[in-house]
Amino acid sequence: MQRLSDGASDSKIGATRSLQRRRIHGIQLVRTLPCRWLESRTVTANTVYPTLFRIAKKAQLPAIRFEYKIGPLKIIDNGHTAVRVNYRPGNGNFLIVGDKRYELRQFHFHRLSEEYVQGKPYDMSIHFMHEANDGKPAAVAVLLKAGSANTTIEQLWQYMPRTPGHPFGLLPKDTAYYTYAGSLTAPPCTEGVTWFVLKTPADISTEEISLFANRYPHNVRPIQLLNGRVVNESQ
Repeated sequence: MQRLSDGASDSKIGATRSLQRRRIHGIQLVRTLPCRWLESRTVTANTVYPTLFRIAKKAQLPAIRFEYKIGPLKIIDNGHTAVRVNYRPGNGNFLIVGDKRYELRQFHFHRLSEEYVQGKPYDMSIHFMHEANDGKPAAVAVLLKAGSANTTIEQLWQYMPRTPGHPFGLLPKDTAYYTYAGSLTAPPCTEGVTWFVLKTPADISTEEISLFANRYPHNVRPIQLLNGRVVNESQ
């Protein structure tokens, strides 16, 4: 497996860009050097996330649902994603996909979104990170677009570091989705993550976006090539 380090030569970078230009007519994926936006790491060249697509394959996929509980949210400022909320094992908040259950471990925010749909990012995104009993991770991305104020986000921004709340307030009603095999978006960018990107965005106000952006002007990983991965879309 080919590997790229952060000390990659200009010729390697040029070759990567040439590859991207050849593929851009099918899947919209741009930029180079995965996993270097936070710190220096060596990563595999075919790390897939973040990424999105002009073309997705319609498939018969199981519905997804969320069994999230209301309770106090303890917010951690980790210097990169501002509002990160962690959950201990056994918390009882689940993502359910078919007969597979994944327990919520944490959620956090990015601006702009790390997902591009039809070649364009959204204003922000939320990543809900989960883990199954067998240790397999699954992530849900909720896209955020400028519009009405989001009451849950307003509470999170206003009452950090601890506020009562419910992650349901961050989810759109329609849970149709894209799905693909990807990786974590922050170092060490571990692969083997099943991603579910909800197709319907939720609203966030321009003021709420600005409050986040003023403190965290850049906390996104460059988007990556698919490298043969298939993106499926629920019907």
